[in-house]
Amino acid sequence: FVGPTEDAYFASTVSCDNSYVYAVENNVVGTHLNILNKYDLSSYWYYPTQNDTVEITTAICLFRGYAAFGCKDTLIILNVANKSVHRKVFIGAEINSAPVENGNDEIIFGADDGKLYKVDLNGNVTVLYDFGSGNSFESNSPILDNNKNIYVANKNIVISLTPDGNLRWADTMETEVGQLAIGPDNYLYFGTDGGKIYAVSLNNGAIKSGYPVTITGASFSSAPCFAQDNIFYIYDTDDEVLYCLENSGKVRWYCEVTEALATAAKKLEEPSELISPLIGPDGNIYIGASDGVYVVAGRATGTPLTNSPWPRWRRNNWNTGSLR
Repeated sequence: FVGPTEDAYFASTVSCDNSYVYAVENNVVGTHLNILNKYDLSSYWYYPTQNDTVEITTAICLFRGYAAFGCKDTLIILNVANKSVHRKVFIGAEINSAPVENGNDEIIFGADDGKLYKVDLNGNVTVLYDFGSGNSFESNSPILDNNKNIYVANKNIVISLTPDGNLRWADTMETEVGQLAIGPDNYLYFGTDGGKIYAVSLNNGAIKSGYPVTITGASFSSAPCFAQDNIFYIYDTDDEVLYCLENSGKVRWYCEVTEALATAAKKLEEPSELISPLIGPDGNIYIGASDGVYVVAGRATGTPLTNSPWPRWRRNNWNTGSLR
C-alpha cells in the first residue's frame, strides 16, 4: 500500500483485526487513519476525508468492530462496519497514552493531566486514578491481566488497580519506567531509563528473586516481549541494542542491531509508538526502522508467548490493545 499523497509517511503502530489493517498516515494536512481490506490492502475507509484532518496521538485500539484512539484532548471511537463515528468523548487533556480495552467495552488510557481514565461506549467517563497534574502521561500505556486488573507506569511509579480503580499496590523506582508486559510466571516485567530490568509480582508488587538486572549505560522504554521457551527480549532504544534474557534474569546475549549489519550505518527510527520488538511465528525478532525492518535470528522454539494475558506491547502481534 502507498499513501494517497507524495508526502505521506507512516510512523505509528500498525494494527489489524479479522477484516482490516489500520495505519495512521502523517501528511502535510495532518493525520488520517487508513483502514485497508486485510487481504489485498485496498482502501476501505479513509478517516477523516482527505481534505479534513485530525491529530491522532496514540496507537489504535481494536475490539468488537470498534476502533478507538486519542486525538489531542478527545477520545474518538469509530464504528468500522458502518464507516461512522460512534462517539467523540472530550477529555480536556491531551491523550498520548495508547488506549486499551478490558473485554467489557470499556477503554482505559492516561492523559497529560496525570489522570487514568475509563470510557465506555455510551461516553461515560470515570477517573480511575489521579497521579497529579505534575505527572502527565507521556507514552506509557496501561495493560491488563485476566482478572481485568490494571497495571500502569507513570514517570517512576508503577501501580496496580482493581477494574474499578481501587489501588492494589504501588512501587516507586529510582528512574522513569518504560512500557510493561506480563510474563508466563505471573510477574510484571519492565525496564527503566536507568538501565535496570525489573520483574515484580502481579499480586503485591514484590520484586522477583534475581531482579533487578542492571545493564550499565542502557535505557529501556521498550516493552519486553516474551517467547514460549522462558525467554524474553527487550530493546535499548538509546544504544539500539537488543537484549535476550531468561525469565530468571540471566542475560543470554545481546545484539547491536545496526552494527550487526556489514553495511553503511543505519539509524533505527526513534520510537514513539514503535516501542517494542515483535517475535514472528518463525521465532525471529523484528524491529521496525526508518529505512525498513531489521530481523534478528531467533529460535524455532522461541515463538510468541500465548499463555500470558499481556506478553508484549499492544498485547498481541495484531496490536489490538484489547483483552479479547
